[in-house]
Amino acid sequence: MSASPGPMGGIRSMLGMRSVLEKLGAMVIPQGFSLGVAHQAFTGDGNLADGKADAEVRSVGAALVGVTRNLSRQ
Repeated sequence: MSASPGPMGGIRSMLGMRSVLEKLGAMVIPQGFSLGVAHQAFTGDGNLADGKADAEVRSVGAALVGVTRNLSRQ
């Protein structure tokens, strides 16, 4: 995941880092999410204002939890 004040949400940096981590042998889950204009994306109580963005973040988090559970069983 990435976030930035710009409209692209740091997607280029995230993709570049993914490539580096994979070349180093790190396990990188295929799901990802970039949050653009992050300084305006949250409500006063810290939640994402956009329901679709919130669902995408939760989906990436769930994928990460699934991978870590599978790894812990090995």
